[in-house]
Amino acid sequence: MLLPVKIYRIKLFFLICLSFFLSVVSETKCREPCEDQDCFDLIPEDYKKYTTPRTSKGDPLAVNFSLTIFDLDEINTESMDFRMHGYVHSTWTDERLTMNGSEVNNGKCSSHIWTPDVVFETAKSSQIFGSTYLHITLDKTVNMAQRYSFKVGCLMYFEHYPFDRQNCVFSMALMSSTDKEVNLRWDKEYGKDAIAFFKHIEPLQFKLGEPITYMNLANYNGANYTYLYVDIHLVRRLTGSIINIFAPSTLIVAVSWVTFWIRVEAAPARVALSVTSLLTLCTQVQQNKSQLPPLNYITAVDIWLFVCILMVFCALVEFAFSYNSFMEHKVKNVQAMNNKETDAQSKSKVNPWMEAQDSDASDLKKELRKFPKQLKAASNKCSYCCFPCNGAALDVFCRKLFPFCFLIFAIVYWVHFLNIYNYQ
Repeated sequence: MLLPVKIYRIKLFFLICLSFFLSVVSETKCREPCEDQDCFDLIPEDYKKYTTPRTSKGDPLAVNFSLTIFDLDEINTESMDFRMHGYVHSTWTDERLTMNGSEVNNGKCSSHIWTPDVVFETAKSSQIFGSTYLHITLDKTVNMAQRYSFKVGCLMYFEHYPFDRQNCVFSMALMSSTDKEVNLRWDKEYGKDAIAFFKHIEPLQFKLGEPITYMNLANYNGANYTYLYVDIHLVRRLTGSIINIFAPSTLIVAVSWVTFWIRVEAAPARVALSVTSLLTLCTQVQQNKSQLPPLNYITAVDIWLFVCILMVFCALVEFAFSYNSFMEHKVKNVQAMNNKETDAQSKSKVNPWMEAQDSDASDLKKELRKFPKQLKAASNKCSYCCFPCNGAALDVFCRKLFPFCFLIFAIVYWVHFLNIYNYQ
């Protein structure tokens, strides 16, 4: 009697477990279809997901695109790219859908219906963040938005760097749909307001100009494809270049002019100052080159730094001429004084009576003792005549020549490149 009771209880336990398991499985199977049920209600039995929708008249499908940009940063001039973050909006009408009297707002429906296969040609990489927004209205208009992060390549030109303006192109197209199937265009008329900024964007090194949208046709394998383009204008800010390049190089050149106020015979001080200024400018050139990609042409900043190096080099060469002229003039004065002393001694031997005149002999000795003072006086006197005879005179002349030449160059340089910067 106990054995049938135990068997009954075991059977009852297994029946309860089996019913619980079946209920869980049925709930799991029903959960996913229930969540996508509104998507399944849209799709008729003969719906083909990979076939491009057509209008009722058989015309190509009109697909409109627009961009909402959140951020634009990480502009890298060395690798010629930047990062752009925002939403890509697309709108089209799929008349094959079946509406049941209510609008559909479910991002999962994008995996069940036809969507444009967009390719971003100038983007080095693209990544989708978050879920897809999809809204279908009663007139079967589909509005889709996806959040992207792009790394956009930009072909930059640096002839006028740092007075340059970069024009970066961001392009969009459809991978497999030709113009016979899809009429691709910007969302607004003539592309106006198709690009919107979520907030005021200010990159660190550039100012962001007004974007320009346009379209272009390309022919591949006998078929026409429409490309949507956005010109993103980047205007470089000059403040950083003035502080980091132009101001330091100008001060270094001005420091090299200090050698014109140092005595000619102080050769170690003048050479050390000129060579230090020259090496500092060479270091600045290398630092500036490291911020740009390898170029096979001359930039505007190269012209500036080359002239600065040339000015310091000319100051060093001027010292060589000045020191050589000074030493030659000094040797000539020493020889002249030696010849004068020799003549006086020879005359004293020829005319013994001159030795009796103590006053004349004492004057000659005083004149010989005062030779350095006479040399300095002769140098100062010669500085107002022809400066090749004395290095100090050449220094006096270069005190005005070098600043004047550099000032003329700076005026011509800034006027020329500022005109290019403002009107290019």
